[in-house]
Amino acid sequence: QAFRFASPRYKNWDDTRATDLLGQFELPPDRIIKKLSKGMRVKAALVVALAHGPQVLVLDEPMSGLDPLMRDDLIETLLSARAENTECIILSSHQIDDVNRLADEVAIINAGKLLVHSSIDDLLGTTKRVEAVLLDGRMPERPLPQTVWQNVDRRNWSMTVHPFDETMLEALQADNPISSARIIDLSVEQIFKDMIRGATPPCFAH
Repeated sequence: QAFRFASPRYKNWDDTRATDLLGQFELPPDRIIKKLSKGMRVKAALVVALAHGPQVLVLDEPMSGLDPLMRDDLIETLLSARAENTECIILSSHQIDDVNRLADEVAIINAGKLLVHSSIDDLLGTTKRVEAVLLDGRMPERPLPQTVWQNVDRRNWSMTVHPFDETMLEALQADNPISSARIIDLSVEQIFKDMIRGATPPCFAH
């Protein structure tokens, strides 16, 4: 019934594709949709979204309610759709591992503000964590302007910098009372967390 309702709205609707997806997602065709579990309702919506081979597919938290195995199946389905008809998939998700597996480009948004938009390779290559050791009793004096998040814990000064290049390390050591510093590679999830932390004002209890 859902297919009969949706199919006239899409000139490229493919009944064979819809039936194949039903089997792949293990959806019983005779079940009432409102009586399905949350995860199964997500699957049903995805069948309708994919059955007409859209050129652009916009998905908002599509992994919500899915178990890990179903998430893997969905990722393979989206990769297959991208290889066939769909030219662009726009995916909004807090499941950073899924984003890392699916996306060519990533945009990090906080409170409606775009913090960064980059290919994943460029983001990983130009965002680094700097771990510095402060001299006894001293505090940072001149953080790098490109610092998106920082934390001082006793003598340990950690900062995430974007964009970063290695020449900045010399400037950091020249302008601050530090005895040593090293550069650490970050994952997409670590970059996401640090950029959100840096962009979110601290909240103090009264």
